[in-house]
Amino acid sequence: MPWTPEYVKLLRHKLDRAGFKDVSIVAADSFNDWSVADRMREDRALYDAIAAVGVHYPKSKSTPAAQALGKPLWSSEDGPWLSDWDSASPYSASLASTFNRNYIEGRMTKTVVCAALSAFPEVFFIPDTGIVTARWPWCGHYRVPPAVWVVAHTTQFAEPGWKYIDSACALLSAGGSVVALHNPNTGDWSVIIETLDAKSVQTMEVALGEGLKAGTVRVWQSTQAEQFIRQPDLALAVPASLRLVVETNALYSLTTTEGQQKGETSPPALSRLPLPYAEDFERYNVGSMPRYFCDLVGAFEGVKRADGKGQALRQVLDRRPTDWSPDWINHYPHTYLAETNLTDYSWSAEVMLEKPGWAGIIGRVSRFACLPVPMTGYFENLVGYSLVFNHNGVWHLRLGENVLAKGQLKLRACQCHALRLALKEAYNERFCAATCQDGRVGLGFPHPIVWLNLSVSVRRPLSPVFVCWRRAWTHSARRNLHQSGLWRTYPGTSRWSRSKVANKSRSQGV
Repeated sequence: MPWTPEYVKLLRHKLDRAGFKDVSIVAADSFNDWSVADRMREDRALYDAIAAVGVHYPKSKSTPAAQALGKPLWSSEDGPWLSDWDSASPYSASLASTFNRNYIEGRMTKTVVCAALSAFPEVFFIPDTGIVTARWPWCGHYRVPPAVWVVAHTTQFAEPGWKYIDSACALLSAGGSVVALHNPNTGDWSVIIETLDAKSVQTMEVALGEGLKAGTVRVWQSTQAEQFIRQPDLALAVPASLRLVVETNALYSLTTTEGQQKGETSPPALSRLPLPYAEDFERYNVGSMPRYFCDLVGAFEGVKRADGKGQALRQVLDRRPTDWSPDWINHYPHTYLAETNLTDYSWSAEVMLEKPGWAGIIGRVSRFACLPVPMTGYFENLVGYSLVFNHNGVWHLRLGENVLAKGQLKLRACQCHALRLALKEAYNERFCAATCQDGRVGLGFPHPIVWLNLSVSVRRPLSPVFVCWRRAWTHSARRNLHQSGLWRTYPGTSRWSRSKVANKSRSQGV
């Protein structure tokens, strides 16, 4: 929903009346849009209500109007959405460039990285965007990628209250950037240099300004090969200066402060979710989430069953929430068992519809499309298999939005029904290799619905549904019949054949 000045001013009024005058408002968090600054110049009440102007993904630029406001300017959401050094572009090392240039070009003094921690399944939009990744709760594994140390080149060398030294903040002539900050109270200072897009090696000269501390200068360096490595100390005295040769595609931090360190990590070994997995929800407090599941859109909580026979999982929202980004996500509540790399498995659940609506289970999900598409119902935008039914007994088995099979069942209201998906990679090898290499499973439905038992197991599954596309019969004098043809398996085809020995002669109507 778009922001309005009236809402911001009303929010400030309500916060003040409720005793929250120390709670600040950052606005308007629009995507690369600084028009809120223009509105603040025209509306004094709006100006007073907003403590800092925040913009998402400003590309290191702000407007003259924003810089003239006299308010802090923030990049209130930013980042490359990747955590490796330079596996793709943009990449995590570019965070250093973003931090520097947000101030050099946009005078932004705060950058909020999306996200500090990724603990959600890969199937969600922008997976592994976090500075740290921890999406394997069953084994406790986590990853500390280069992004951690890229961020450390700034966060371990300056603290809130430090000031930028404008005369020492600039873009470098051969590529890269440099910023300098100082502690107004102690005279300590730090310089952060990045040469990610530099075309050649450069020599930096550091000279002390008035009020800045002389003495030992500690140096840290990061490259693609290794990150956050302590270098030999340098010495700087007044009025002398020091020189530092900086490589391309590297980061450097120089400081008079102490205490920087590269922590040691020993995460538990990565392992798969132990199977078979079963869940009856009896172990959880009412209102809590079951372990290993991750909700999207809805809210799935443990509840007491209405029949008094223990507990169940219930989707508790009875209306659609206000969407953060309506065109990017599936609008129906669904939750994921966030395991990956399953291939042959069976996935079952017992479900009860409490009122008119539909429910389903999904399997071998690789992603939800994050582009605007026409609303089609059920799991629109899904790349994977889904088995759904509604209160009228109509059921569909789909691959993405393509219906593989459908039918009609006799159902009773408030009665438990069993759903099961059995997936075997070999039957659909071509599709699995292309887009469905993982094995996430999940539940989804738009209304309050009760789930009684869930299970995931590795076993010999049922054959998936195929559609016969083309076939041909041939025979031989020895009464051997051979049938061959093509299976239509979305999005490609697979050849098949079978032979049979006839019990009767061809002339008798075999």
